[in-house]
Amino acid sequence: MKNLFKTVLAVMVTVFFACSAQAQSKGDQAVGVSLSYGLHSNFKNLGLMAKYQYNVADAIRVEPSASYFFKKDGLSMWDLNANVHYLMQVDSFTFYPLAGLTLLGASEEGQSDSTLGLNLGAGGEFNLQNGLVLTVEAKYQIVDAWDRPVISVGLLKRF
Repeated sequence: MKNLFKTVLAVMVTVFFACSAQAQSKGDQAVGVSLSYGLHSNFKNLGLMAKYQYNVADAIRVEPSASYFFKKDGLSMWDLNANVHYLMQVDSFTFYPLAGLTLLGASEEGQSDSTLGLNLGAGGEFNLQNGLVLTVEAKYQIVDAWDRPVISVGLLKRF
């Protein structure tokens, strides 16, 4: 039993360090677009997102983004986000937890409102060819009456 514990501990440490190895470097940049889907108990809407990424350190990246969610049932929405990602690389796949701020706006029947909130979530990226990256992300926006998960799929171009 003692040997099993040591073996499991050694494997966990090895996996941790393998996941911590970074293929991205400080100063790396990317731009991209995503198709997003906002889910709320009372409404769900599809949107487009544009984003920019900048690695402030090998394992830390900032990502400002802007989204517009198409009008559905008389409600249209937009958001501006400033997120921070902690990058963990495994081969050609990068996983990251994220946290940040969001400014979410909603318009319905001539009335509009905007509210500041928080983003918490995680994402993954798969390196394709020629600097192209396939992205998948899920985050939860904590924004008063507009709390909701948002999932997105998109493409990035690294330069």
